Amino acid sequence: RLATNIFSLSAMTLILPTLVISLLLTSASTNKGERQLKQSAMSQATSISLMTAQLDLPTGISQSPDKRINTLYQQIDQALPQNTMVVTNTLKQVVYASTELKLTPLSVFLGSTTPSIISDKLEIVMLNDIAYPIHPKTNAENWTVFVLNSPDAVIGLFTEQIIRLGISLLVTILLFLAIAHRLSEKMALPLVNLVKLNTENSSDSIDAISGDNLEASSEIKAVATRLRKSHVLLRDFEQQLQLQVTEKTEELEQLNLILAAQAKEDGLTQLLNRSGFDELANNAIKTNQRLNQPLSLAIVDIDKFKNINDTYGHPVGDECLKAFSALMQSHCKRETDIIGRYGGEEFVILMSGKDVLSHHQLIQNIHLDTQQLKVNIATLTNPISFTVSVGVCSLFGDSLMSLADIINVADEELYKCKNNGRNQMSIVTIEKASE
Repeated sequence: RLATNIFSLSAMTLILPTLVISLLLTSASTNKGERQLKQSAMSQATSISLMTAQLDLPTGISQSPDKRINTLYQQIDQALPQNTMVVTNTLKQVVYASTELKLTPLSVFLGSTTPSIISDKLEIVMLNDIAYPIHPKTNAENWTVFVLNSPDAVIGLFTEQIIRLGISLLVTILLFLAIAHRLSEKMALPLVNLVKLNTENSSDSIDAISGDNLEASSEIKAVATRLRKSHVLLRDFEQQLQLQVTEKTEELEQLNLILAAQAKEDGLTQLLNRSGFDELANNAIKTNQRLNQPLSLAIVDIDKFKNINDTYGHPVGDECLKAFSALMQSHCKRETDIIGRYGGEEFVILMSGKDVLSHHQLIQNIHLDTQQLKVNIATLTNPISFTVSVGVCSLFGDSLMSLADIINVADEELYKCKNNGRNQMSIVTIEKASE
C-alpha cells in the first residue's frame, strides 16, 4: 500500500506537467491548422474577387440574363469546381451560389455570422441547417465573395489533432508510469522493511525495535527509533482515551434517560403528557388484568376554562393549570396512581388496586377540594376559582377492556356532566368482563 501511494504521487508529479505541455503543443498545432484553413479560403476569395472586378459587372443585376454574369459562372466553375461559394453584388443580391447551398438568384444574402463553438478564430453561417465556416472578401466594386469551407474539413482538422494528442499522451503516460513505478519501489523498500519489522513484533515487545535492526538509510533508522519512543506515548494515550470514552458514554446514557423522561412529561405541569400516560396506563391495565385487580379511570375537565383565558389571559390560565395539577398530586400519593395531562384543560387519572369505592372517594375528594381552591395571582386583586367535571369508568379485575375503550366510556360520562350543568361527577362501573 505504501509503495502504491508513492507510485501514485510520483506518477501525478511527472504526468501533470507532461499533460500540460502536450495540451499546449496540440493547441499550437490546432491554431496553425486553423490559420492555414483560413488563409486558403481567403486566397480563393481574393482570386474570385479579382475575377468579378475584371469583368466590369454592373452594379445592379436584373432578371434578364447578362453575358458577363454567365462568364463569371464559367470562370468560377473552372477555377474552383469543388469549393462552396456565394458572390453578391453591391445590393447584397446573390449573383452566384454553389448548387448545394440552394440559394435563389438575386435573393438577398447578408452573410451574417456567429462565432464557432469549436474555435474562436472561425466565423460560421447557418445555411440549410448546416454550419459553414465562412470567409468574405470584398473587391473595389463592393462585390463580396464568400468562400464556405466544408464542415467536414473543420471536423477533420480537430479530429486529427485529438488523435495526435491521444497518441502522444498515451506514450508519455506509459513512459512516466514505468519511471514512477521504479522510483516508488526504491523509495518504499526501507519503509516497507520498517513496517514489516513493526508488524512482526507484538505490542509488548515493540520497545525492542530500533534503527539498528534495519538495513536502511540514517533517516529511516531515525524514524524507527522515534517510532519506538512514540509507541509508549500512544499506548498511554489510548488508555486515557478509553477511560474518557467510558466516562462520556455513562454521561450520555444518563442524559438519554433524562431526555426520555422529559419527552414523556408535560412542560407546564410536570405531569405525564399523553404519550407518557398511555405507555404507563397500558402496562398498568395489563398488570391488573393478570392479577385480577380492579381499576378506575377518571377524566377531569376544568369547567369554562376558556373564559379564564379570555378574561385574564393565558398566563393566568397556566397558573390555574399548575395549581390544579398540584392539588391532584396531593391526593394521588400511591405508586399505583397515574396522573397525566391529556390536552389543554383535560386531565386523566388511573387508579388500581384496593376497590373501586376507594377510587370513587379519591375522585370525590379532588372534586370537592377544587371547589375550595383559590389561585392567587399577583396582578389580580381577587383570587381565581373554578370547578371541574369528572367522568369515571371503573372495572373489576376480570375485565378485558383496552385503554382506548375505557377512555371512551369515561369520556361519555364526562359529557353527561357537561350537558347536565358541569361541576359534578358521573361514574359508571362495569361489573362483568367485556368479551
